[in-house]
Amino acid sequence: MKNDLLCIASSCLDLIFTGMKRLPAPGTEEFSEDFVIKGGGGANTPVAASRLGLRTAFITQLGKDLMGEIMLRFFRDSGMNTEAVIQSRKKRTSVTAVMSLGHERGFASFDKNDLSDVDLRFLEDHIKCSRHVHSHIAYVSTLPIIELAEKHGCTISIDTSWSADRKADGIKDILRRIDIFTPNEVEACTLTGTEDAWEAARILSQYVKVLVVKLGAKGCLVAKGGELIEVPPVMGITPVDTTGAGDLFNAGFLYGFLSGFSLDECARWGNASGALAVTFPGGMDDSFTYEAVKRIYENNYA
Repeated sequence: MKNDLLCIASSCLDLIFTGMKRLPAPGTEEFSEDFVIKGGGGANTPVAASRLGLRTAFITQLGKDLMGEIMLRFFRDSGMNTEAVIQSRKKRTSVTAVMSLGHERGFASFDKNDLSDVDLRFLEDHIKCSRHVHSHIAYVSTLPIIELAEKHGCTISIDTSWSADRKADGIKDILRRIDIFTPNEVEACTLTGTEDAWEAARILSQYVKVLVVKLGAKGCLVAKGGELIEVPPVMGITPVDTTGAGDLFNAGFLYGFLSGFSLDECARWGNASGALAVTFPGGMDDSFTYEAVKRIYENNYA
């Protein structure tokens, strides 16, 4: 059976300190109100997609260590197909400490798994067994993900990999070959050298079939075929932690896309999924379910 979605990214175990009053300054110690451990990084989108009901696989690298075992259990509990997860004694599982004030976050990360040594036959075997591939600029720049997706008739979406130096002109050839690009407002403006999300969207939409600019609490912009529309946000949500909201937006949007919904509906599912993401600490939680996202969608858009 084909996977609906194959995600390709590095992932990490998140150690999340929530309810902090301030981020610690050098030489000082701050205390949090709570602490949780969850899978994070590139794992947020495939785990959320699995919980939304998509048959999802995930190419990522884990060490055969305690952190890797926790991550693998986390993936399986979400319903994810874990056949593409690479576990090796030669690797160490990546870890990120997340210090959250609710509206602002700080990170300390250990990440040595850039996927550059992934076996290309392994990569192709999993791409050809998938309907859609989702990855990031950094990975499609170093691995033949787009070429293999094209070869096997998969649609493809990419998110950004943050770089203040990356500009739209440098990635336009990539954007022209993919189906969906999902930067957030800051990333879109940085890529285009503008300060306005609408102007950034107009520039980027020249290169890609479908552009989605995530605006956080302001909703999102969607562009296709020269038409740019603003999709209103979900209302009445009190943010607890914004970690992973963009990743879970992607999962909601791709759920709609792979279900054959209109772009407007896809964006609304993305908004609903991203809104649920800010109601709990970290990028994922047991409270993130299809029913919970659907309830937010219906309460705001039905």
